[in-house]
Amino acid sequence: SAPTSALSPDEDLAKRCRQGSLTCQGQKDSRRERKRSLTARSPSRWAGATTRTSEDSCGLGLRNLEAERKSLYSRITRIQKRLSIPVGERRAKLGGYATMSERYGKQRRLRVLRRLDVVDARLKDGRVSFFGAENTWPRLVTTWTRQR
Repeated sequence: SAPTSALSPDEDLAKRCRQGSLTCQGQKDSRRERKRSLTARSPSRWAGATTRTSEDSCGLGLRNLEAERKSLYSRITRIQKRLSIPVGERRAKLGGYATMSERYGKQRRLRVLRRLDVVDARLKDGRVSFFGAENTWPRLVTTWTRQR
């Protein structure tokens, strides 16, 4: 039986993102259900393209979160190692910060980088988010035009 409410492309992406990480079979089942809902008010090809795009976007979001986690971990580790060395000293190939003000700045930076816990929680829950694409394209074109 056909679902009573059909999803728009934006709603499809939002629904897929809310589902988080899925197994291979879970992805297939989710996509089939979402495609049926979209097909209720649009051509099957269009519904298939929309659900594929949503699936790809959700996967990209998860991969981006994993990359951000790796980057944050690397930066935090590097700063912590350098903070463990007194100002102006060197140990092996690693040196402490040159001045107290530089060290203080890195201590502040380390507090900002502590969002690693947030990224880990989002990865664990499989939560990804996207900002509205309708405003992105004009900004990208404007930025690109200015850089030329």
